[in-house]
Amino acid sequence: MVAFSTLGVFAIALRIQNNMLLLIALALFILFLMSLVWAGRNLAGLSLSLQPDQRLVAGVTQNLTITIKNNQQFDRPRHLLAVKTGKTSAPFDFSLGVASISIPVNIETRGRMALPPILIESEFPFGLARCWSWVSAGEVLVAPAPRSGYANKTHASKRHGQDHDDEEASGADSLADYIPGTAQTRIHWKRFAATGRLLVKTGDQTGGDRLVIDYAAVRSFGHEQALQMMCAAVLEAEQQQLPFVMILPQQEISSPTGRAGEALDALALA
Repeated sequence: MVAFSTLGVFAIALRIQNNMLLLIALALFILFLMSLVWAGRNLAGLSLSLQPDQRLVAGVTQNLTITIKNNQQFDRPRHLLAVKTGKTSAPFDFSLGVASISIPVNIETRGRMALPPILIESEFPFGLARCWSWVSAGEVLVAPAPRSGYANKTHASKRHGQDHDDEEASGADSLADYIPGTAQTRIHWKRFAATGRLLVKTGDQTGGDRLVIDYAAVRSFGHEQALQMMCAAVLEAEQQQLPFVMILPQQEISSPTGRAGEALDALALA
């Protein structure tokens, strides 16, 4: 439309030999070209990254937080940026050189999957030109779709042998390997000073009774269905904050705090 308007003004100016109209046509042409250049520069050099410790479950719509930032070689102010998901376009504030957006994502297949690309657009500075780009935030691990039925196959918790000797129990609390993010007040510092091994107090006074989620108990259903049943059991244990041990054919995951992150990653790649 701008190009058509510029051409029309230029044609009329030539026809009637009007210098003012020629000047207006030239100004419109320059303004249009500068809008194209500035809109492109406003978008160039942006990078997207997924915030850490985020996971998806197959078949479930979840919100992921994505960080948008400048690459070092394109460190400059940005204006009038918007991200488009579906049919809606939402502007975001990039005045500090970094911004976070939340987008809904639904992936049907488990494994290491590339995130769907996001449309980022800009109409800076005059709204005469729109520049857009499809950008992906990278890959995310997708756990199997939860499938009920595991609790009916192997119910409740049972005693599971610990990974270290019984002599590592201290007082009424049993010990487990340190997991990043565990409060320092739960670390057994005396044991660390003696052995150099970071252990945490689980608060388990029964000596290690945990929910055991074993692949062998459900493998008769087939590999994928077995993983789906185990995923449902892991998510339920996390919801109830139950310590659990998940046993796969080639791997064993222990979660003394009931956190499901590492177990979900293992199920996604199993």
